[in-house]
Amino acid sequence: PTTPAPTPSTSETPKPTTPAPTSRTSSLTVKGNKIYDTCGNVWAARGLEHLANTPFSKDGTFAGMTNELVKTGSNAVRLLPDASIAMKDLETMLSILTNNKIVFYISPGDRSWFGRSEVKQVLTKYQKGLIIDAYQEPDFNDVSRWIKETKDAVAQIRGYGYTVPITVLTNLYGRDLPALLQNGKQIFDSDPVKNMILGWQAYWGNSGYYQGQYGMSLAEGVRRSSLVEFPIQIGIDAWADPGEAMDYKGTMAAAQQYGLGWLWWDFWNQWDGSGNNASNDGSASNLTPAGKEIITT
Repeated sequence: PTTPAPTPSTSETPKPTTPAPTSRTSSLTVKGNKIYDTCGNVWAARGLEHLANTPFSKDGTFAGMTNELVKTGSNAVRLLPDASIAMKDLETMLSILTNNKIVFYISPGDRSWFGRSEVKQVLTKYQKGLIIDAYQEPDFNDVSRWIKETKDAVAQIRGYGYTVPITVLTNLYGRDLPALLQNGKQIFDSDPVKNMILGWQAYWGNSGYYQGQYGMSLAEGVRRSSLVEFPIQIGIDAWADPGEAMDYKGTMAAAQQYGLGWLWWDFWNQWDGSGNNASNDGSASNLTPAGKEIITT
């Protein structure tokens, strides 16, 4: 059994502040509920997710695909490569992103991939901007199972020797915010490095289903996420479910107000009929209406 999270009062809403820079580090670091870049400045994601394989590249190359992501002006990208990606192609992407001072999340889905010697060699070289997805969105609704699996995932990634930030997404396809608020601290504390970002896919549609289930609006969910002791990052898109839009503009505004990072799903997938693409053709010059809004915000 878990202990319900307390409901913060309006008086607990944090006042916008800019923490003083900390010392320089070799990778991003977490302190309290903030993320710091290698220069010691507070950092929050404003970026895109992308299926990092050549079919999702306008010109069919990894370099071309990455350069288009750079042109969007995002400060972060979540790359979902196939676990069979060649190391030269992985390095092509990471070198371009590093040269443009863009943070990258790596999320192949197969955690054992991070334990391969050739993978570790490349990722260590580019650790300055690296965040590792230790646990993707689970396709089940079982909080006890989720807690166990996330702790196992954290132990596995840290067992490979990585000290960079890792991410863990919450129960029920990443949508169960109360599970994160109530149990996130014990998951964070299971990390021996204490360098973890917890993720909430805020795909709550305008029908109000999740809002009713969890007793809070999207904006209130963002506010509560800013009050916990560990960093929470959110995922946004245009359509929470088929035919059901989400208020991504309001969610982005709340994230800006409370200092939370966000990632948009996704940049471009020509086979995705859900309407979430930020680009019409894989280029930064031909954006969808939603793409124009998120990239200029």
